[in-house]
Amino acid sequence: MKIPSLAILSFLVMVGNVNAQQNSVYVEQIGSGSTINFTQTGVGNAIGNPTTKATVNGNNNNVTVEQIGNTNLAALNVQADSVNISATATGDGNSVSINCGVTGSCDGSTITNTITGDGNTVTTSVKAANPSLSDEQFKKALDAIAKGKYTIEQLKASYSLTKEQEAQL
Repeated sequence: MKIPSLAILSFLVMVGNVNAQQNSVYVEQIGSGSTINFTQTGVGNAIGNPTTKATVNGNNNNVTVEQIGNTNLAALNVQADSVNISATATGDGNSVSINCGVTGSCDGSTITNTITGDGNTVTTSVKAANPSLSDEQFKKALDAIAKGKYTIEQLKASYSLTKEQEAQL
């Protein structure tokens, strides 16, 4: 029995499409006290990418990423304190990028990366907390703001202010 060429071509297209499938995730989590678990097994994997990373905003969150086999990649931006992040990649392409506290703080957070086999690459950046100002330093900063040499925005971005100092702005 002869199988028509169109049937063979259709079969090859379907097989090609199965192999091209990717397990990809983008999540923007806002809120505290969440438990977030990602598990991806085989094929393209992802979670996020360098231009659209998965984002977790909120304190006291627990985030687990587990990628088993094939292309892998995980990219997380975390803006919160007291967050526990665990990323595991087993086999194939690998690559984990976790940025914690880029536009805020990351105080009291724990980041654990476990990478086994193949490509590997781990990038983790954690922003330290801004320093505080003594009353004398704060008074000098207020004088510089009054003279137009410094702005309130610059002060807030560079220092951790007390509630009393915030109220004086």
